[in-house]
Amino acid sequence: MKYVRLHFRFWKKIESFSEQPDVNFKYEMLLILDTSLDGDYVTWSTYQNYNQLQMEKLRVPVVKAKENDVNGDGRNDELDLAIEMPLLDAEKVYGVKLILIYDYLLTVTTVLSNTYALWKTGRSAQDPFRVNALVRYKEEKIILYSPGFWQLIKGGWIQYVAILVVFWFVFTKIKIFIFQNQIVTTVVERPSKQKSQ
Repeated sequence: MKYVRLHFRFWKKIESFSEQPDVNFKYEMLLILDTSLDGDYVTWSTYQNYNQLQMEKLRVPVVKAKENDVNGDGRNDELDLAIEMPLLDAEKVYGVKLILIYDYLLTVTTVLSNTYALWKTGRSAQDPFRVNALVRYKEEKIILYSPGFWQLIKGGWIQYVAILVVFWFVFTKIKIFIFQNQIVTTVVERPSKQKSQ
């Protein structure tokens, strides 16, 4: 069982933040479907030069792609991709190679891993081969660092003022209560004016 232990201190010794990359799908891709174990394939790409070189193996799919901002922070969180590649009735798919091109902006590197691959068989003869992918752009790991002097002062000042306002309000109410109800004996002195001679 994992747990997180939190310490709330006036002066923070270590600060942390997580960073989400700015990822944009460029709507450029290359798809290769292996149709036999002997090296036969069909292919398609958004690059016209590649398509011209592969005219004998070229098939034109229906491609639907949409990037979503799930948490509303203004950055894309996932890519929902659906590809339908037409095949001949006798063709079967033994492997898929898909290359997607992104604009990726982050100060560190990341790794794209396929953790939930699912292959369903049973395509009817007239149906196209379908590739459905949901690519999630996760936040990068939490980065720990030592805060600078001004960051410490800013954090400490905010905490100090928050406590000061509460105590000032409470003690002002107590003082007013004490003097209005005459709980403590008080004498009001009025300075008298000295007579000029």
